[in-house]
Amino acid sequence: MPLILTALFGWLSSLLGRFFSDTLLKFLAYKVLFFTLITVTIPIVAKNLITWLFKTLTETATAHVNTDGIHAVALHLSGVAGYLASHLMLADCLSVIITAITIRFALNFIPFIG
Repeated sequence: MPLILTALFGWLSSLLGRFFSDTLLKFLAYKVLFFTLITVTIPIVAKNLITWLFKTLTETATAHVNTDGIHAVALHLSGVAGYLASHLMLADCLSVIITAITIRFALNFIPFIG
């Protein structure tokens, strides 16, 4: 009887050990997979998506803006308005404001951020 119980206990313990080791290895495999997705794949995809979005927005804005660009607006102002626009760098200020609005617009599409 002790010989049969020893064999039975050995078989059950190996079965239990194999179950826990398979479960542990599966857990570790999923952990490595999710870690790789979060640290490597998702940032690359997000960067490509944001780059595409900014490129599309910039191309669309460029297509709708006058061919002379924003600097031409400051140059077309005359008198004191042209002088102030030139010295206050109105074109650069408009560029910064439009860029900030575009970034805010893009951040609204990211969940839990915008």
